[in-house]
Amino acid sequence: MKKVNFLLIPALLLVVTAPIFTACAKPKTDDSTESQDPLLNLTQKRECLDCDLAAISLPGSDLSQVKLNRSNLSSANLKGANLEGAMLDSVDLTGADLSGANLTGVTLADANLSNTNLAGARLNNAFLSGAILEGTDFSNADLTGANLVSTDLTKAKMDGATLPKE
Repeated sequence: MKKVNFLLIPALLLVVTAPIFTACAKPKTDDSTESQDPLLNLTQKRECLDCDLAAISLPGSDLSQVKLNRSNLSSANLKGANLEGAMLDSVDLTGADLSGANLTGVTLADANLSNTNLAGARLNNAFLSGAILEGTDFSNADLTGANLVSTDLTKAKMDGATLPKE
């Protein structure tokens, strides 16, 4: 992943990392109208693939139906966010806070959610096949209908969680 946000000064190209987040966006070509701003892509186009959004803070945001495959959201604050139907395959959510979030119907195949806070989250019909859930807090979370095939639940906290039926 490259960190992108370029500031062009005559004959000098400086790479600037923003204090809120840095992003990896595909280079803009002459025939492309795609924005280089990953937050704009996320909020308007509902898509930001391969983006570095580590430590981003969007509590309570409506991120339903977004596509964030292969993105870095480690240490993100998405507390109470609506991610219903989001595509988050191969995403890094290590140490993120998604407590109270709506993750109904989300796909998190092969995602890393190690030490993520999902306390009180709704994961109804979520697809988590192959996800790393080591040390994840599922306290009081609703996992009804969730697919947990081939997941690593080592040291996961499941107190009060509603688990999928077999």
